[in-house]
Amino acid sequence: MQLQQPKRPARQHSQLPLINIVFLMLIFFLLAGTIAPAYELNVSPPSSQQKASDNRHGSTVYVSKDGQVSFRDGLMEVTDLGSTVALRSPRAPDNLRIAADQETDGQLLIDVVAQLRGAGVKRVYLVTRQGEP
Repeated sequence: MQLQQPKRPARQHSQLPLINIVFLMLIFFLLAGTIAPAYELNVSPPSSQQKASDNRHGSTVYVSKDGQVSFRDGLMEVTDLGSTVALRSPRAPDNLRIAADQETDGQLLIDVVAQLRGAGVKRVYLVTRQGEP
């Protein structure tokens, strides 16, 4: 006489390991990634009716409303900006952004652009925020 082997129930695959991995990846990317770089100085860019500016232009020069200028975490005078850009960049960058406060004096911005042009920068972009002027 042959005895019947008891039938094993079909094994159900658990979704728990997949959920654990997805949540661990989510936590990792939230901690490791940055949504947007913080400004080096207290700067409130002017508003624009066009779409918001993008971050593809490389380094940024920050100009505060009280005349402080910062490039790559270093505060300096406007007259030193051109030489600092030339020293801190192995070759003259083609594009640079200027994040200036909306209350910055226009002559100061003209001086900043002149210093950057003297350092060999070909294009200068002004950082704006999207909104009503």
